[in-house]
Amino acid sequence: MTDQSSLIRKIYAGFTLLLVLLIVVAVAGYVGFVRVVDRIEKADDVNRLVKSIYATRLLEGNDADARNAFEEWAHLLRAVFGSAAASVEASLNDWDFSAALQALGAAKADREELK
Repeated sequence: MTDQSSLIRKIYAGFTLLLVLLIVVAVAGYVGFVRVVDRIEKADDVNRLVKSIYATRLLEGNDADARNAFEEWAHLLRAVFGSAAASVEASLNDWDFSAALQALGAAKADREELK
């Protein structure tokens, strides 16, 4: 009887060890996944910022290319600046590039205050 109970304990110990290792691997995978998602979100924010900077440079040129670029990237502008993007779009629709540049700067400052 003792040999059989010893074997049962060894089997339980093996399965317990396997379960513990499985939990460790699952936690490590989850932590890695969370880190990857965080890096992707940061990269997306940087990409939006770069596009915003490029659009700002276009605004300084006072030409139709700036307006066209903002029309193309309007969805990104709304995503980054939210409701503050409306003043930028209104200035662009009026072809008032200096006002659009000021509105973009104000929206950027408001966003930085929120962080």
